[in-house]
Amino acid sequence: MADSYRLDRLLCVGAAQVPLRVREGDQGWDELVREIAGLAADRYVLLTDGVVPEQLAARLPAGQRLRVPGVVSLQTVQRLAERVAAEGVGRRTVLIAVGGEGLCGTAGVLAGLLLRGLRLVLVPTTLAALGGSALSLRQRLPCGPDLGAAIGVWHAPALVWGQLDLLAAAPPDRLRADLVTVARHVLAVCPSQLDRIAPVLGPTIGAVLGSALGPTADPALGPTLGPTVGPAELTASVAICADARAAVAEHDPQEVGPARALEYGRVLGQAIVSVAGEGSAWSRTDGRGRLPAQADGPGLSSGAHGAPGGSPGRAGDPGLSSGALGGIGRPSGRAGGHGLLPGYADGLGLLLAARIAGVLGLLDPAGERAHRDLLRRIGAPVALPPGIDLAALLEAVGRAMAATGEPGLLLLAGLGRPHVAEGSLLTRIGPDTLRSALDSLHTTPTSERRSTTLAPASASATGGAAPASAPGPASAPVPAPAPSPVVPAARAVSEA
Repeated sequence: MADSYRLDRLLCVGAAQVPLRVREGDQGWDELVREIAGLAADRYVLLTDGVVPEQLAARLPAGQRLRVPGVVSLQTVQRLAERVAAEGVGRRTVLIAVGGEGLCGTAGVLAGLLLRGLRLVLVPTTLAALGGSALSLRQRLPCGPDLGAAIGVWHAPALVWGQLDLLAAAPPDRLRADLVTVARHVLAVCPSQLDRIAPVLGPTIGAVLGSALGPTADPALGPTLGPTVGPAELTASVAICADARAAVAEHDPQEVGPARALEYGRVLGQAIVSVAGEGSAWSRTDGRGRLPAQADGPGLSSGAHGAPGGSPGRAGDPGLSSGALGGIGRPSGRAGGHGLLPGYADGLGLLLAARIAGVLGLLDPAGERAHRDLLRRIGAPVALPPGIDLAALLEAVGRAMAATGEPGLLLLAGLGRPHVAEGSLLTRIGPDTLRSALDSLHTTPTSERRSTTLAPASASATGGAAPASAPGPASAPVPAPAPSPVVPAARAVSEA
């Protein structure tokens, strides 16, 4: 009998406790249904951004099912609330959300607003959602970079469930892009995990490339070990993200202090994707991490972001278009149909943040190189798409920063060590600094030596958390790393 990988965490975020479960196979689906039944709901409402997995649909009790567009507005939330209320809603109603980051955020806002808070079960279908926003108390509408985090509520999910076979069903490019979420947590919160994440990413990406391209001769992308992504690598990735959040968010539940690091580089990534467009035309790099010039690749529709199993959206699908529930609709790409997967844009946001810190003399070359090496290991781009309008990008970054309502950006003074100036974790960025950083990201230096390994960062040197052991079968859940010294002691409660 094959090993069954599982992860159990109880994240303490302020006064809230967020249970996290990661399972696989039919036994996992059965356990999820038992967990939902244990909530003793009088009514279930299922929200999805695509097709409900057959394994879950067959097991769930009858209830209302609503399909939500990929990008929404407040009007969308109002229409959803009206449809839920029309069939009866009470304090014992439970919302179940199955989808990507945008869907989970929309469901979180709806759950937080209805009757001053309904219980919410999140079943993320992407690694980016499961390791990132699904574990946060901050529920945001996916309104695009110009509104940023302006529309949202604070609401703790009653359960976050990761189904490994659902995550592994994502297309190779999307899974590779979603691994940028893991890179963010390692670089900004727990750099001592660099020596652990290197073997995790190497086999995972080798397997992805083995499935999509056949054997690769580029050692910077890691070895090719097999045709499928193993559950051990996915479990380890989620564990790193969950434990990093536990280390900084217990005493900072609203993410205004050290927990800001969990969003490191995301504002810049949102600005980049707003100019390049969201899509998959630029989805594979050359050996130097550069994106090829490509003029006619179709972008993804607004509904494709985070669709269950990574299924691409289809043009004209009423369930994913703006007409069904009043969604705004995100452009599928810019001139020529170019587009970046959001995870790749986030990776470029990490690089841009590191370059800005380098220009300001805050982050040394080794810190910048660690950003680049980790993204290359993933197979993500390390240079801006060719032909991107730098003037438009400069303007988009300014708008995205203004939309946060904050006076600056979180930058790193070292791996896992946010820069603090005059008691603030936010650094003001001048236009000249930003322009210089963007110029240097536009091309990859040909003289730069590529690293095929990631040097481990010591906790004493970087302020990061101590390494944790790799996940194993059910009898060996992944332990939490030690808390970061920049915050009071945090705890991640592991449940057997």
